[in-house]
Amino acid sequence: MKKITVLFMSMLFSIITIYAQNADAGEDQETCGESVQLEGNMPATGTGYWTIIGGGGVIEDSIDPTTIVTNFNEGINTLQWNFVDNGTYDVVTITNNMFYTNAGGDQVVSSPNTDMSALLPEAGQEGTWSILGGAGDFGGGIHAEDATVTDLGYGVNTFRWTVLDANTDCEAYDDVDIIYIGFSLSAGDDQVICDDFTEMNAESASGGTIAYWSITSGNCIIENYDDSNTNITNIEPGILVLRWNAENNGFVVYDEVIIYNYSFETDAGLDQELSENNTQLEATGGFGNNDLPILDNWTGVWDIIVGDGIVSNNSLQNTDITDLYSGLTTLRWTVERTDYPSGEFCIATDTVNLYLLTDIKVVDNQISIFPNPANDFIKIDSDLDCETSIIDITGKAILQTTEKEIDLSNLESGIYILKINTDKKTYTRKLIKQ
Repeated sequence: MKKITVLFMSMLFSIITIYAQNADAGEDQETCGESVQLEGNMPATGTGYWTIIGGGGVIEDSIDPTTIVTNFNEGINTLQWNFVDNGTYDVVTITNNMFYTNAGGDQVVSSPNTDMSALLPEAGQEGTWSILGGAGDFGGGIHAEDATVTDLGYGVNTFRWTVLDANTDCEAYDDVDIIYIGFSLSAGDDQVICDDFTEMNAESASGGTIAYWSITSGNCIIENYDDSNTNITNIEPGILVLRWNAENNGFVVYDEVIIYNYSFETDAGLDQELSENNTQLEATGGFGNNDLPILDNWTGVWDIIVGDGIVSNNSLQNTDITDLYSGLTTLRWTVERTDYPSGEFCIATDTVNLYLLTDIKVVDNQISIFPNPANDFIKIDSDLDCETSIIDITGKAILQTTEKEIDLSNLESGIYILKINTDKKTYTRKLIKQ
């Protein structure tokens, strides 16, 4: 009877000891971004498992009390170790002190010296330059983020910017390549043009350097690909990007230039045949293309280049014109645009012809003109002294005479203006040369 009691008490003590064991996640830890091995305790019975309750990380084996965890978030990460049988748990904090730095952008230089542009370290941190490949001398500026490096080796020189944090003993680094090519290159300044041609102004290639133009975007004709000052023609309206390339000792570098062609078109309206000496003009403003859309700001002006008449408002695109002379009147519509980003301006022009068909073969019984249309000649029948001009549609006088019979055999077929000056009046008429 006594023996049984002792066994019972021993079993009871063992049970109490088992269920009194609690989960223990281990000591808090710090890392510089590396993996961490956790330090949880093994449950006496049953299993345990890890969970992340704050921050982040990747747990390799969630039921292993001493598993490896990687990919922590920067700062504080909190994990919990849980016992399944008795429901107890404990948390551990992993502080990730990892940080980043930047050595600056890669450079292609024509001089053996250049300035670095690394990220400035924060308080308690110190940076140091080192050489991974090539050559260079930092002098006394080895700890300066903007140090000047001299005596660069020809070709690729690789440098490392390492930053040490004295508070956490963590470090970060980044690498930068400085390519010393020994020659300079410039494609010239960007240009704004109002036509389809221009001249380039690139830097000439130095001895031993092969240089040539190429088209990055847009369309044009390059007259001489290896000429730094070549002419460029047939430039489409919009944006043209050209590249001036150079090759020397196995290195290829380039510089680009942008040409903004802001040219545009305008429309003076359709030619008109009139039976009365007045009409309404029907011009438009300006229109371009999708790359350089033309805005609403423009000014236009009418002027008469052939014939005569009275323009009601020479800055109104659909103005009236009255008191037209018989025959041909040609008006020019000029539009100026000043709304481009560069502040430059471009001009576009177009012409419209107005034909007043009033028959003036006989005027005041003092003058007659025949035949019209004509082949080889016309005759002017009048007792008045006449000075006759034949004008082409561009407004250029191609023949002037005081003769009454005028030879037309050397004129090309087409439409002309016959202008007859007398001491009483000036007459104009459309002349058709067949």
